[in-house]
Amino acid sequence: DGDDTETTTPAAPRILAVTHSNGAADVLTQALLDMNVPAVRAGRPASVSSSIQHRTIAALAERMPEAKRLRAQAGDVTLDSQTRQSAFYDAAKVTNDACGDIARTAPIVVASCIGAQQLLASLGETKEEKSPFPIVVLDEAGQTTEPALLTALTAAKARQVILVGDTKQLPPTVTTQDAELRKTIGVSPMERLLNNGIEEFSLKFQYRMPASLLVHPNNYFYDGAVECAITNDIGSKPPNGFVWPSPEKEPLAFIEMGNDSEVAHNF
Repeated sequence: DGDDTETTTPAAPRILAVTHSNGAADVLTQALLDMNVPAVRAGRPASVSSSIQHRTIAALAERMPEAKRLRAQAGDVTLDSQTRQSAFYDAAKVTNDACGDIARTAPIVVASCIGAQQLLASLGETKEEKSPFPIVVLDEAGQTTEPALLTALTAAKARQVILVGDTKQLPPTVTTQDAELRKTIGVSPMERLLNNGIEEFSLKFQYRMPASLLVHPNNYFYDGAVECAITNDIGSKPPNGFVWPSPEKEPLAFIEMGNDSEVAHNF
């Protein structure tokens, strides 16, 4: 006789994927969708790229059949004004409830750090003791400030955080005249953890540049540890119209701009 005991597979933990900005959140969402990962984007539709607005929580909620039916009823001029007004308010309530349901059940939600806090605050406290998002993944972790990450972590009540990024690239953007504050806030959570001896897992292959362009940054920043995933250097010949220092060696040139300061413009 066989064992009739049923075994249940534990549900995969929900993931809150956050970034330092709305633009970065849009890029991450698009990348996940391209890999057929069913991610949804939190945040105001106006702050989301048009290419992924269809995957925002608000857009998904508005496509719910009941919400569509009520909106059609609210716009039906053959109905009396009281019926139409009632349908209008009911449609708003159904849409709002659907937004909450999607945010509470979607396997992967993408947002900016601040947007994540706003999303979870709008959902309110639940009776469940468990975290709404046990895992928080921070993309572009080398460009994010510690307060921004903590905002998302505390809102999600996360038990685990995964930092994905590169501290050799752009640091956090801190727009303040206070030099001491810039020095403090300008250290990303990823850099601080690395400085305190937390071990990292490094990817060794890059796909964004030919091998001839990789030589300098690889030796200067990465101690020669990075390799090209694609070794064929087709198209690496420098374009015409510029006097390249070493056209036969590598299509790379450093240009003196005449100013060693960085100028930031606030629009």
